[in-house]
Amino acid sequence: MRFSKSLVPGVVLLCGSGLVMAEEHMVRPQASDDAVPEFSAVDTDKDGLISSSEAVAVPAVVEQFSDADRNGDGELTKDEYAVIERGGEDKPSEGRI
Repeated sequence: MRFSKSLVPGVVLLCGSGLVMAEEHMVRPQASDDAVPEFSAVDTDKDGLISSSEAVAVPAVVEQFSDADRNGDGELTKDEYAVIERGGEDKPSEGRI
């Protein structure tokens, strides 16, 4: 009986350390391909516009590029890009219930 009582703390310690080690090696979720970065991160040439060639690096922007490009000039202004950042809503959500 004395042997089993001294064994219990050791087993508990072993199990606990195994859980800590398992958590350290867990795969953490990465940023989704649907994530939309800030305008400045996509505007790589820093000209204040996002061209279609800059947009190809971000799948979510590519998907919505033509809809967001309201004037059809092939580039997105900060205002046009804001539509994509809001998830495709053409108007700000202020005042909506």
